[in-house]
Amino acid sequence: MRIAIAGGTDFIGQALSSWWQSQGHEIVIITRSPKTSQGQQNIHQLSWDQALINPDRLGKLEAIVNLAGAPINQRWTDKAKKQIMESRLQTVHKTAELIHRLESALLNL
Repeated sequence: MRIAIAGGTDFIGQALSSWWQSQGHEIVIITRSPKTSQGQQNIHQLSWDQALINPDRLGKLEAIVNLAGAPINQRWTDKAKKQIMESRLQTVHKTAELIHRLESALLNL
């Protein structure tokens, strides 16, 4: 399977990526700051902009997992809770937009 993970560079995303890779799956990590994958076959990184501008770069996906957003390992002040919630909502909207663009690209084939 080819799986995209939004926010796949943090703790849970890295664990999922490694496990799925060990099971033979190909992983595309969508992140704010992509890095070249050194020594990690079948794991690729794209920025949100790259994925949204040219969704074809994601290839044919079987699944998308959204883990992106502000970290929760911080003091849960009112300001932090607002930032966590807003960041999660933003990435859900971006993920929905990406899915819409992927569907549109498939319809135009």
